[in-house]
Amino acid sequence: MMSGLDRYQLKNSLLTYSAFRLAALDTLRRMKEPTEDTDSGYLSELPLLREVAPQVQIELLSSTWKRGCSARLYPPTVVDECVLHCVFERSVEMILSQTDTAKGFLANGPKDVGPEDFVWLPVRIRTLHLTLPLPKSVTAAQPCQAVDSGRQAGYNEVPVGPTPRDQLFEVLGRWRVNRNLAWNFDGLLTTTEILELTQILRNQMG
Repeated sequence: MMSGLDRYQLKNSLLTYSAFRLAALDTLRRMKEPTEDTDSGYLSELPLLREVAPQVQIELLSSTWKRGCSARLYPPTVVDECVLHCVFERSVEMILSQTDTAKGFLANGPKDVGPEDFVWLPVRIRTLHLTLPLPKSVTAAQPCQAVDSGRQAGYNEVPVGPTPRDQLFEVLGRWRVNRNLAWNFDGLLTTTEILELTQILRNQMG
């Protein structure tokens, strides 16, 4: 099944680096400090994915980041599209409503994000987000009255079969992840952050 995007690449972009770093560290913070809040990470930006386990959210983010930073241009899956959409949404929300936290996350990363860059990040990330054709994934992740009704409607002309929503339901049912996935975040997280995330995942997975 074709995705809404033909190809995507994240390498050498301060905007995508900043957005992915903010989403990753925000989700990591929620893994370290669980609360009663239904927001378990960046995928909460899409209603259907609100209940995805935070460690699975981290794994999906790491996979999208790794493929996007590859020298090869990959066609993204519908899950990749949802990750991209939610990463951009969450990062802009953080910069605007949790400014000090966002500044701290970006100040201590592998790339230098100066004050002059930070000021314009929300507008530039939002602009980048709007240039990406992500309607299929985002539509699939919105609430609907019934899955069958969505299939009958064709999910905006996506053929009936392995539908986008089916793929997203599969993500909802996952719990276990690769305990060493944090090393996919090379270039996005510091070595200390990667080691911390690895330890958290190993403790959770047993």
